[in-house]
Amino acid sequence: MKTIAMKLFGTVRLATGISRSYVSGSRPLAKAANGFADCELLLEEPHINVGAASVSASLSFPRVVEFKDATYSIDLYDGKKNVMIFDVDQYIYK
Repeated sequence: MKTIAMKLFGTVRLATGISRSYVSGSRPLAKAANGFADCELLLEEPHINVGAASVSASLSFPRVVEFKDATYSIDLYDGKKNVMIFDVDQYIYK
């Protein structure tokens, strides 16, 4: 079963070894079933930066994106480097 969504809710944290902080409104690339998809990261509390501890956030996509199988975690990239991990709690399909 594949997962499709336009908006995801969950938590985000920095990937291991990443020291740069990311803010609400960042536009990483999400690893999807057929490559990478543009998205916007919105933090529940916009004044907090993404760090090693998980913070509540959402990912918004400009179009419907397909993920492999039942997706629980999505790698987020800045160029070719995996910089954040988004743990999915809820999907919105429209």
